[in-house]
Amino acid sequence: MKVVDVSSDSLAVTSMPGYRELSEMLPGDAAERSRLAQRFEQQGLHHEAVAEYEAALADLPPGMPLPGFVCGRLATLYRRIARYEDEVALLERYRDSQIADEARTRYNARLSKARAIADTKRRSDCGALASVRALKDRRSSAAVARARAIVEARLAQGD
Repeated sequence: MKVVDVSSDSLAVTSMPGYRELSEMLPGDAAERSRLAQRFEQQGLHHEAVAEYEAALADLPPGMPLPGFVCGRLATLYRRIARYEDEVALLERYRDSQIADEARTRYNARLSKARAIADTKRRSDCGALASVRALKDRRSSAAVARARAIVEARLAQGD
């Protein structure tokens, strides 16, 4: 079990290389939840981080554009824990909440890739895979029939 330090000193905004910093414009509860989520994420507690980022988004005032930092980190975590449909929905929600074209277009490529991954993961029954499954099913059915015949033969011998 991992021990998590969530004291107020450990909630300081830390730098996440390659990502924008948490906006100073983020309202109180949402900012605190985002900082806590960052700590969870840095400690490898992805599910806890997801829960905090989701709560941070829920704490935003209605009509406020979604913050890019929170949505970006949450989308990354969704992909990491294989919640592909949630990633797509979040990125679409983010894009639709933005007023500036630059913010919307910045996420279009990411959204396109997320949709492609979600489609690939959703499409679990392609032709090649279906033929392999059918072959395995036939083999296991034949094995069950052989085992059943052996058991019945042994039972008949016992009579």
